[in-house]
Amino acid sequence: MICRAYKLLILFSAVVAFMSCAPKEEKPRVDLHEAGGVVKCVTPEDCGGRVNCVDGACTQAYWKDDTDNGDDIWVAGCHWQFTDNTCAQGKSFYKGDYCTDGTHLEEFTDTICHAGKDRKSYDCNEECKKTGKSEGSCVTVPSACGTNNDSALCKCDQNADMPPIFVPPSL
Repeated sequence: MICRAYKLLILFSAVVAFMSCAPKEEKPRVDLHEAGGVVKCVTPEDCGGRVNCVDGACTQAYWKDDTDNGDDIWVAGCHWQFTDNTCAQGKSFYKGDYCTDGTHLEEFTDTICHAGKDRKSYDCNEECKKTGKSEGSCVTVPSACGTNNDSALCKCDQNADMPPIFVPPSL
C-alpha cells in the first residue's frame, strides 16, 4: 500500500513539473496599421505606446469635451473622438456625460484636445447640498449631443428647501 502511494506521489509530481515547464502560449500582437484588427487591452502599455486603451480596445484616438465648460456638472456635455492630435479630423461622437445610477454622474472634464481619460465621478445629491439644496439627482438629457446622442447633468430639487405648504383647516 505504501509503495502504491509513493508511485502516485511520484506520478503527480512529474505531471506538475511537466506542466510548469511547458512553454506558455503568448498572445500574438496585432499591428493595427497592418492587419486592421482590434487588440484587447487593460492599460495603455498593452497597446505598445503608439495608441490608447479605450473601453478595452487599442485605438488611435484623441478626445475633446464641449457643449459645457469641461468640468461642469450642471450642463450636459458631449465628448467627441478625433483621429488626430489637434482634434481637427475624423470627428465622431464618443459619449456624453452619463449617470451611473439615480444620483451619480460621470463627467468628462477636458475641453482641450487630449489623449487618455478625463472623467470625474460626482454624487449629484452631495453637490446639490453644497449649493444649499437638500437633494439632487442625475438626469439623462436625450439627444443633448445630437440625434440619439444622450448626455446627463446634475439637477437639484428646486422645492427641496421649501417649507411644506400650510393648508388651514376648514371652518
